[in-house]
Amino acid sequence: MWEPSHVYGHLDRATSFSSLSWWSKRNVEVDNWAVAYRHQLEASNQLIAPNARFFTELAALYIGDVKQSRLDPDYIQELVALPALRKRWREKLMVTPEAESETDWTSLARAMRSLPAGVQRWTTKHMVGMCGVGKFKVRWGYDTSAACPCCREFEDHLHVPRCMAPSTSAEWDRRTVALELWLDTQVTDPAIKHALLSLLKGVRDPSLLSI
Repeated sequence: MWEPSHVYGHLDRATSFSSLSWWSKRNVEVDNWAVAYRHQLEASNQLIAPNARFFTELAALYIGDVKQSRLDPDYIQELVALPALRKRWREKLMVTPEAESETDWTSLARAMRSLPAGVQRWTTKHMVGMCGVGKFKVRWGYDTSAACPCCREFEDHLHVPRCMAPSTSAEWDRRTVALELWLDTQVTDPAIKHALLSLLKGVRDPSLLSI
């Protein structure tokens, strides 16, 4: 009965070919054929060898008529999901093509993957406004009205920092002043302080956003 056995590569570097086992000799021969084929490709300016589909492969992934020898889950997900995501961005005016090209998606992905799974989900929901506001409380069946409890206007995640009810305006001003004082106690650079406070003003009223 035939039994498989592991064959170490490149044994001919330390041992003469004639002293190798039958399997090791075959391994050396295959290596030599591969090197010769690579040299042939280089001589004809073909840097990538053809990757034909074997008869034993039940399925294969082709991208641009090129069979993929390695299935990268992230790349496959991007190919499947990104076109639909970009379409939604355009329809919802969420991310412009200009903003997409300026975003460092690689660093963003690395930062997200460094977070615990629960925080990743929370961050994703937070970025799209999926939180306990009237809009989603109605959708989730927790309430029958999406009205803001302070001003009775429609409440989504953008309304929360922009609610103009007297009580919320007073609370916003109080917390903004507290933040400004804290930045002073931390000896924050004036330019950074100005940028942060200007961004907060822009959150409250987008027409005031200027840095």
